[in-house]
Amino acid sequence: MGLAALLGVAALLLVYSMRGQLSSVVSASLWALLVLAVLSGVAAYPSRAASFFDAAVTTAIGTVQAGSSTLAVGGAGADPARAQGALTVDSILYQGWLRGELGSSDSPAA
Repeated sequence: MGLAALLGVAALLLVYSMRGQLSSVVSASLWALLVLAVLSGVAAYPSRAASFFDAAVTTAIGTVQAGSSTLAVGGAGADPARAQGALTVDSILYQGWLRGELGSSDSPAA
């Protein structure tokens, strides 16, 4: 589609130049360049925005996983997948189980 538009503009410029309308040729070519530049920027926006947000989300998730892997059993040298799983079990599931069985997760029986 872009190539067809460019060929159409080139044909229009040739017609104007054969008629001897130099000012119209220059004006039309500058407008065509401006429109092509704006359209290429608009067409590239979705991929640039997606790349930006993809990098931001990936960085945020990596930071959270790196921080949570040092909180679980095993410390900084532990496998991140196992460490995050252990953190989930220890802090969420086990505490909920204690509250359900004993009424409180910080009672002396717990």
